[in-house]
Amino acid sequence: MNYNENRQMWMTRVASFRESGMSQSQWCKANEVSLTALRYWLRKLKSSSYSEEETETFEFASLNVPGTCSAKSITLEVGAVKILLYSDFDETLLLKTIKTLQQT
Repeated sequence: MNYNENRQMWMTRVASFRESGMSQSQWCKANEVSLTALRYWLRKLKSSSYSEEETETFEFASLNVPGTCSAKSITLEVGAVKILLYSDFDETLLLKTIKTLQQT
């Protein structure tokens, strides 16, 4: 098995582990995988995903915001950034925003 095939296999395994909700040791026992190997690939794939993301280009987009917003809101602070959330916020967008902020 060449490196790319091995990497692809481990990307699939890591995704399976993350979706399982199991601890690392539980998942390794259930899937007959070495705990050391899983931890190695978790680190390797995490660090390589950062370097791949750094090469992407980002652009700002225009958003049409409705004139009225719901009155109920909370302020979320992530590092030095404050985000004002209304009751009808987009959860997926918030999670992506927080992930991006944590990487910077």
